[in-house]
Formats: sequence, C-alpha cells, structure tokens
Amino acid sequence: RLFIICSMVISVVVGFFFIENFIQAWVHLPLPWIALVGAIILMILGDIKNIETLLHKVEWGTLIFFGALFVLMEGIQHLGLVDLIGQKIADFIISVNPESRLAVAIIVLVWVSAIVSAIIDSIPYTTAMIPIVVQLSQDPRVGLPLRP
Repeated sequence: RLFIICSMVISVVVGFFFIENFIQAWVHLPLPWIALVGAIILMILGDIKNIETLLHKVEWGTLIFFGALFVLMEGIQHLGLVDLIGQKIADFIISVNPESRLAVAIIVLVWVSAIVSAIIDSIPYTTAMIPIVVQLSQDPRVGLPLRP
C-alpha cells in the first residue's frame, strides 16, 4: 500500500517538475516548494504515526552540508567571482585563433571543471558553471556555436 502511494506522489511531483515552467503564470510554486508539498502529502497519506522516529532517521548532517554548499555557491555568484571566471575564460578563448575556439573552449571548460570540482562538490559547482557556459554561448565576441 505504501509503495503505491509513494509511486503516485513521486509521479505527480516529477510531473510538476516538468510542467512547472508552463504553469508558472497560474501557480507560483518554485521547485523546492513542489518537493516540500509532495513530502507533506506523502507523510499525510502514508499515515505516519510517530514523526519523531522518522525525523531521527533523516541524515541531517548531509542535508546541512549540501545546503551550506549551495549557500556558498550562491554567495560566490553574488560576490561576482563566477562572472569574473566567465570573463577570464571568454578573454582567453577570444585570444585563440577563431578556427580553434570551440576546441579550446571545450578543453578549458573540462580542465577548469576538473580542477575546481576537486575542491568543491560537483552539484553546486555545476549550478555555478551554468551561467558561465550561457555567458560564453551568448557572447558575440567569443563566437562559439553553443546553445543553452
């Protein structure tokens, strides 16, 4: 019974994840709220009797660790470090021969990613790198055939 309830709730939540962009005009729920509403519905429908036992099983240290990483990466973005890195990468790519720019851009992005992801966890790093890649793809000076 619980498996069927979990499957239905997770299907609805994942469905809302996919259609969130389209229904944003009518429903103003960002992705984290959709996930939280799904978790609350699951706890209600799952007929949880003892919430304290459930809360003791949650790995709070891991959740706080990942939350702190996302806060750190957002702080780095607001500080302007991400834009600075993107600008330096763009300047380096512009200095290369136009025929070789795509190959150099790929090599630079892979090596920067390899070095930085050794220091920072890959998921927050990916969220920080997405604006850099978008900035590179939209910069007419760089002239890369990248599409976000």
